This record gives sequence, C-alpha cells and structure tokens, in this order.
Amino acid sequence: MAAVEDCEKLLQSYNFSGSAKKILKAWLTQQVLEDVCRELEQKKLEQGKFDFDDLLRLVEEQVVPPDTKGSAATPLTRAVRKKYACAVVDEFQDTDRRQWSIFRHLFLESPEHRLIVIGDPKQAIYSFRGADIFTYLQARKTIEEKTGRLPFTLKKNYRSSEKLLCGLNQIFSEERWFPEERGVFFQQVGCGKPELELKDQTPGRNAIHLLELLPQFTVSGKKIADQRKAVNPKVSLKILAAFDSLSGKTFFGKEAFLKGVKPVLDFNLSESDQSVILSLFLDDQAENATRRFAEAIALEIKNLLRIGFTKTDRPVWKNEEAERPLREQDICVLFRKSKEGEIL
Repeated sequence: MAAVEDCEKLLQSYNFSGSAKKILKAWLTQQVLEDVCRELEQKKLEQGKFDFDDLLRLVEEQVVPPDTKGSAATPLTRAVRKKYACAVVDEFQDTDRRQWSIFRHLFLESPEHRLIVIGDPKQAIYSFRGADIFTYLQARKTIEEKTGRLPFTLKKNYRSSEKLLCGLNQIFSEERWFPEERGVFFQQVGCGKPELELKDQTPGRNAIHLLELLPQFTVSGKKIADQRKAVNPKVSLKILAAFDSLSGKTFFGKEAFLKGVKPVLDFNLSESDQSVILSLFLDDQAENATRRFAEAIALEIKNLLRIGFTKTDRPVWKNEEAERPLREQDICVLFRKSKEGEIL
C-alpha cells in the first residue's frame, strides 16, 4: 500500500493535473498492482485473515468437485444437502459468478433438491461490488434448461399507487429501454393496493416527472482569450470580438444559445461557424450537470412539502389505514454515488 501512496506523492511533486494525471496514475498503479496483490496475499496468510472474496473462493473450492464429470459430492456439499432440501436466493440479480457456482453445485445439480432464485435484472445496481448481470441471465437460462420450467413473473405491485404504476408502464413499455436481444424484459404490472394514493390538488401535477438536462453553454472569457492567442484559431477574430459582450453568460439548450448570441452579431453565422462555437462553449463538466439535477430535485421536494405554507396545504398520503399530509420522512431520493447526495 505504501507503493500506491508513493505514486500519489510522485504525481503531486510534478504538479500533474487533469487527464495527464489520470493516465499516469493508472499506468503507475498497474506497474505496482501485481506486487501489491502478492504482498497482500502473503500478509493475510501470515496473519490468518480472510476478506470477503477469500471466503467465497474457499467455499466454492469445497463444493465444486475436482472432476466435474461424475465426481461424488464433496463433504461440504453432502452436509449442506442433508440439512437443507431447498434454497431460496433473493435479490439474485446482485450475485456474481462465484456465488452462482456455489448454489448451482449445492442444489441445482441434485435431483432431490430445489433451487429458487428471485431477482429483477432491471434492479441490478451492485456491479461496483462484483455483481454481474450476465451471471443472472446465464443462470436463468441454465435453470430453464435444467428444470424445463419458465420463470414466474409477479403481475401486481403492492407498494406503489395506481397512477405511478400507469406512468411507469407507459414509459418502460417502449422497446428502446429494454431491447429483447439483451435478455432483459419489462412486463407491465397492475396495482395490488388501489387504496394507496398521493392526493395532490396542484393543477397540472403528474405522478411522474421526467427531467431532461439540456446542454449548458457558457461564454468563457478564458476560452475567448485562448482563441485570440492561438496560431490557428477555430473562429475568426470578428466573431470573438462579438462574443466579448456575452462573457460569463450561460445558456441552456442549443436553440437558446444560438438565439442568445444573435443580437450581438451584425452578420449571419455559417453552419460551420455555428458548429464550432457550439463545441467551443459547451460546458460538459459532469459536476455542473449533477448540481443542476440536484437543484431540480430539491425544488420538487420543496414544492411537495409546500415550504413556507402550513402542513395542511401539502399533498395527502392515503393508504389502507388513514389519510395524512405528506411528511419529510415519506420522501426518498436514490443516488448512484454518495457525493450526489451531498450536493443535494
């Protein structure tokens, strides 16, 4: 681990930044990774310690027979089969190849035992932890071939309101979301609890909102100055002079940007010039995009909770037990990364 820290110090000492730092850091890490892994395995062996991957590897080694062509079940396999006649694996879309290998050898390979797996590939979110959706798809195919049974799909949702489900059905029924050739399907579901409802008197409010993030264009004074200094500038000095008055201004969407720059130009831009300035002033920083999404979500939450109004003005959450105004703890936001939550 000290080697990795030394790499970081080396990069800092030469003041590398941006993509150059990322590329060099990746290369240096690759150079020391093999030695680091070897040292780590030796340390674990000396101290008698195991990590999560070690535990899975050791179990797989004890349940998979050395000769897969007719070898008798291993002692661990016999012990597990004697105690359990059936295994039920929930959230199966979040398993990896090794976990599937373990369950397959323990239960699916035995005619006297049953293996039931429950999962939804559309909810596979643990790839960062080794989960592999292709393992799920292969397992589904293997189980169908081994048992001759097709998957059973739940047709009703008991957690969501009818309006929400209608919106989701309409959106995800479009083929572009889940092409058949990928092996992931969407089946419309009905509402199992029609009494669930979020009653909102706000005119025009839908059960589902789709946020489309328009591209952001920022007229940067630095970019204008850099173009003036360039030996072969991308645009003419005449165009750059016209953009001086817009320095620091931001536009959302291609049409809004072109419309916003039109008043400062006393000439028409050619198609090639339009393409160049769109590319030049496009602000493609991911952090800005994340912040804009966070602002939209925060505004929606404020509107739902009627910030600045009494609680009686809020939407009413209705279930089988009672009705009550929407509360802060009723709202949940899902993130890909914790940093996105911090921004919100």
